[in-house]
Amino acid sequence: MSNAIVVTDLVKRYGENLVLNGIRFAVPIGTTFALLGVNGAGKTTTLEIIEGLRQPTSGKLEVNGSLGVQCQSTTLPSQIRGREAIKLFSLYRHTNADQALIERIGAVETLEKPYWSMSTGQKRRLHLVLAMLGNPDILILDEPTAGLDVEGRAALHGEIKRLQRQGKTILLASHDLAEVEDLTDHIAILKDGTIAFSGSTGSLREKVGEASSIGVKIKGRLEEVEKNNLGVLDEEKGYFYFECADLGNHLARLLEKISEKGLVIEDLIVSKPSLEKRFLEIASREVK
Repeated sequence: MSNAIVVTDLVKRYGENLVLNGIRFAVPIGTTFALLGVNGAGKTTTLEIIEGLRQPTSGKLEVNGSLGVQCQSTTLPSQIRGREAIKLFSLYRHTNADQALIERIGAVETLEKPYWSMSTGQKRRLHLVLAMLGNPDILILDEPTAGLDVEGRAALHGEIKRLQRQGKTILLASHDLAEVEDLTDHIAILKDGTIAFSGSTGSLREKVGEASSIGVKIKGRLEEVEKNNLGVLDEEKGYFYFECADLGNHLARLLEKISEKGLVIEDLIVSKPSLEKRFLEIASREVK
């Protein structure tokens, strides 16, 4: 599969401050790729270099196709109306305004409003429309759902999935890990200007570990010695928590121990590790 974007040994310095330290990754054509990292990791700097808004200190960048960009922080003249902004950007892109797109994104209410009077969510919707004008080959979205209500978020996700079915390439930066898991094929985690992890959401879980959590609510009082014998790791709101790598075997042994002690289970909770937890473990630890 050929690539829409290839980043090779990208370095960005601001004086003595090294923001990007030789990162490299490729975004295959037709995939949705998420660039993740805590604040200050270099996500926005990387996107702005790809967009042509910043120049790298060194390194190589290839972009194969037309770009549509929705920046994390951007603005328009205060008096411009949504319809005027769409017409202006359409002329710039040598295309026509896409009424169907405007309706799908839920930006109809912005058409006659001056920019200064729009809510944050309305502005985000308008900027999304502007980014998608002209049917670009590659769409770059930096925190696209920030400021959107539930309806706006659902509309954006629906549009991204429609573009995915058309084979478009999407590069996404987001703090919303549920959004990332739902939409993306591949993720890269930036930490201290380097790529700390690159792979699918499934491989992220495998890399850090797949330990599950078992929460058990037991009727009656549990003595400290019993807690130790059962291997209780934590206690919260009447539930005793255990962690295990092999869920089936560990749960069977735990239930057997509880039964042997004559204890009665009132409730049982089993949960898999969240993508957010795995992301934080990668993003906050030392890169090896």
